[in-house]
Amino acid sequence: PDSPPYLNVLETPADLALLADGGGVKFIAPVAAWEREPPITEDCYFQDMERYPWHLQFLLSFEELAGLDMPTYEAWVVQPETRRWWGGAVQLWPGVDHPLTGQTGVLSFVVYSDYQDPQLTVEQVTEVHDTMRACVPFAADLVVWVPDGGGQRAFATDAADALAEAGVGVVLPEDLFTGVESEVWSPGEGYGTLRLVPEGQDLDDYGPRDVVVVTQAPNEMSLVSGLITAAPQNLHSHINLRLREKGIPSVTIASIYDNALVQSLDGSLVHLVAPEQGSVTLEPADLPDAEAFWATRYPELPPVEADLDVGALATFASLGHEDAIAYGAKAAGLAELHGLLPRDNRPDGFAIPFSAYADHVARAGIDALIDEILDDERLHSDRDWKEDALDDIRDAIRDAELDPALLAELEEVARKVWGDDAGTTRLRFRSSSNVEDLDELTGAGLYDSRSGCLGDDLDDDEQGPSACLGPAEEAWIHDRIAYWEERLEQEPDAAWIGEEILDLQRDLVEEKTVADALRRTWRSLWNVRAFDERAFYGIDHRDAYMGVAINPSFVMEQAEAVLVSNLDGGDAGPRYRAVSQAGDLGVVRPIDPGAVAEIMTFERMGGSPVNVDLLVESSEADGPLWTRPRLNVLAVSAFAVQDHFAAEVYPHIDPLRLDMEVEVTADDRVVIKQVRPYVTWEPAQE
Repeated sequence: PDSPPYLNVLETPADLALLADGGGVKFIAPVAAWEREPPITEDCYFQDMERYPWHLQFLLSFEELAGLDMPTYEAWVVQPETRRWWGGAVQLWPGVDHPLTGQTGVLSFVVYSDYQDPQLTVEQVTEVHDTMRACVPFAADLVVWVPDGGGQRAFATDAADALAEAGVGVVLPEDLFTGVESEVWSPGEGYGTLRLVPEGQDLDDYGPRDVVVVTQAPNEMSLVSGLITAAPQNLHSHINLRLREKGIPSVTIASIYDNALVQSLDGSLVHLVAPEQGSVTLEPADLPDAEAFWATRYPELPPVEADLDVGALATFASLGHEDAIAYGAKAAGLAELHGLLPRDNRPDGFAIPFSAYADHVARAGIDALIDEILDDERLHSDRDWKEDALDDIRDAIRDAELDPALLAELEEVARKVWGDDAGTTRLRFRSSSNVEDLDELTGAGLYDSRSGCLGDDLDDDEQGPSACLGPAEEAWIHDRIAYWEERLEQEPDAAWIGEEILDLQRDLVEEKTVADALRRTWRSLWNVRAFDERAFYGIDHRDAYMGVAINPSFVMEQAEAVLVSNLDGGDAGPRYRAVSQAGDLGVVRPIDPGAVAEIMTFERMGGSPVNVDLLVESSEADGPLWTRPRLNVLAVSAFAVQDHFAAEVYPHIDPLRLDMEVEVTADDRVVIKQVRPYVTWEPAQE
């Protein structure tokens, strides 16, 4: 009742979406040669399709036409001798090429006429074509005519040259249902404002109510309503793991920047659907439909918990899954792996509890700053202010002095685990908050992990290089810099290559203290993407705490993989899928956005992998990344992890699928370095 019964002009895609009901919008337009009479006096009338599915219903809504019957309607709209109004419909088709301009994406119009004797002329079709261009200005360059019925089709064929000369593009009905070639990484549905990032540029200002079009997927990204990239993505990147668990669509459409319809939708509310099978659709959306959809997408999570009474650092050997409440699920998962797998196939390490973060924040008075920011209304209405405020929290956490007693305890536990090598073993400080690696929420990619070297804290200077930089790694870094410099000469516009070179150069000269690594991991609790994720789930930010899991950094690795277990393989039994990449390029946060990852699946028969299928080869390797000996080790380890976690850690999840991060180390060990539930979104049942 609050929407208009019709519009005379569709100024924007939102106007079309307002009137459409899952398809096109019907129109009435006066014939130029007919003298206009009330109530049809404007150039166009586009009717509300939900309120008036039929032309006659719409016309009867006018007081002057209350007595209109079907024969009269046909005489005025369909019959050529007595026609006073053009009747038809317009509809957007994102996958269709304009026959005259070659641009992808069209707005079609049909003209109703007598099926037995259409009697259309080139001048008449051109008249309607030009009228639609004027009445739908946002798609004026996309307008094409679609013949309606056999008679019109024959006329269109005979008059093809004359229509083209008049500037009228013609598309046959069978050519309309053409899908845009796409690849779906995360199936789902989303509504949001289309943000067309200029080609080649990185994401900047966007949020959880935006459908973002960008050249390549970033390694880190806040929540969005949909993601479309021109370049291929990685199936098991952190971004796609997070989107899949919420049913948010993520797709690659190589031609997205060449699509004229997409260009016209920039800045408009859109509806993106990426099915498991079938064509991806992108169409204008109506705000009430979007709001109704958003209302169904707020998942309910149990309250997040944190035991702040536990204060001691603890080795993985002394912890188990029940300690997640004090140290985080990631640390608890690593502890379970420590007790389950052989030394060569799991990382050693220890964990710092939530209470250490809480004490650091309280000692520096940062908790008062957090309260002040969380109580400010601008946090929910001003994105720029929010980003600056969260920056202030992160800076305060990093700049505050670390408790000397905590640093001393960290050194003590590190020497307990690694002995005399503790000062020269580069340690990875990994986020283990109470809002990640949960049954319902992975939190993948929200927080930061940092590397630190205890020897750099103990050498009483701030001069590099790091005490943990050995000769072999130094030579390897020089080789990588040379490789990337050569790539940069070939791809001078690839800014990310320059950033990678700078990171490697810093690794050669900088100290990397564990004090700094710890504070930088803590501060990532207040990353914008992490904040937006908690807001999406309705989590109170005051209930969020950061624990830390610490294990040796993997350097000079031969490969990295993400393995998903226990997928439905039908009659063949459970299937395992490994997405892998060579060297240090990565899978969850790939360095090279253009690198194609290897995708391999295998099935489980007892304790052995069978029916191994290499679906996609890595663009960075000369052959399969998983040799048979490596694969056997991976499979045996993964099967053991699956069985143990199903029985002892997650017996309440059925079927249990696990997301395991895997490294093939420099010395050819297959190490499972992380495990968590593989979370995917399923719509609630009525």
